[in-house]
Amino acid sequence: LGNKMKTWIQHHDLTIEELNLSNLEEIMSAYQIHDWDLETEKERINQGSDCCCRPAFGVEMNPNHILQIYSRADDSFDLHYDYSVTKRSWGIFLKQKSAFISAEGIQNQDLDEVLYLHYYADHNLLMEFLEAFGNAKELET
Repeated sequence: LGNKMKTWIQHHDLTIEELNLSNLEEIMSAYQIHDWDLETEKERINQGSDCCCRPAFGVEMNPNHILQIYSRADDSFDLHYDYSVTKRSWGIFLKQKSAFISAEGIQNQDLDEVLYLHYYADHNLLMEFLEAFGNAKELET
């Protein structure tokens, strides 16, 4: 798993800090030790600037499964999960389609489970977990 994995922090000023992490424990630790309060405060101060975005923590297990986590001030987080699905076209041809799901207000206590399911590529369980949130939105692109 570790060979394909990419992790990063997207800062409020659009810069991306690539992280050299090799296992699930390092991923969890890197998210927890980052100063998200300071990052979101800098975003608030610079909001409206062309060089400002919502800070995020990203984990890509392969190019078709990318998880981005956005910390919130209320001990919760939002996330955006890009993935690919295989669909049948005309009943016989298999075709890859891109899709994503977003969810808001997930409690920080559930972060370890989200990261675990993503890291171990349990797409179906991750989708079930995310769909359990009433505000999760799934779209095909």
